[in-house]
Amino acid sequence: MNTPIRRPRYGRLIQQCVERAMTIEDREKRNLAAQTIISRMRNISPVSLDDSDLWNHLAIIADYRLDIDYPYELTPKEELLARPAPLPYPNYALSGDVYGRNVPIALNILADLPDSPMKAASVYAVACLMKRCHLSFNASQSDDTLIFSDIKYITKGALIITPLDMTLPANSAQNNGNSNANKSKNKNKQKQAQKQKQQIR
Repeated sequence: MNTPIRRPRYGRLIQQCVERAMTIEDREKRNLAAQTIISRMRNISPVSLDDSDLWNHLAIIADYRLDIDYPYELTPKEELLARPAPLPYPNYALSGDVYGRNVPIALNILADLPDSPMKAASVYAVACLMKRCHLSFNASQSDDTLIFSDIKYITKGALIITPLDMTLPANSAQNNGNSNANKSKNKNKQKQAQKQKQQIR
């Protein structure tokens, strides 16, 4: 049964050469064999590697059992086998997940600001964005009071808005319908112009 290839990029032949070099008793001949293998590995490698990397790969192929005079300091075997530390992943609960993550963050930042025209304009802009997000999921059941209720829920009552405070734009689906109608009109005009050109020819 063949042993697993420890560095597949070099193939089984290189691994067999390394295993053969490990059986050489004379140290000088073993060093010469290792240099020959390194030269062959350099030609086989699909990417250009530093010599230190090649010698490290040689040690890995030999399972660190090839006793030669390495010209570079090898990476310890324990370091190679050590598992990397897990990457930190943000753990947060979304309040109003239909709006994503940035909308709650923006609302909570605005809730901490003192009242000013700039704050009111920013809250209005975020509320308009929330309505567009909500309409993308449920165009038939979205009104301003629902958006204002979500703002109150997300900010835990820090921002309370009523229909008397602001009125959000009308259903954006109507705007989309108008834009689609304009596009179809333009296409029809282009088709008519092409037909006229063909008739002239």
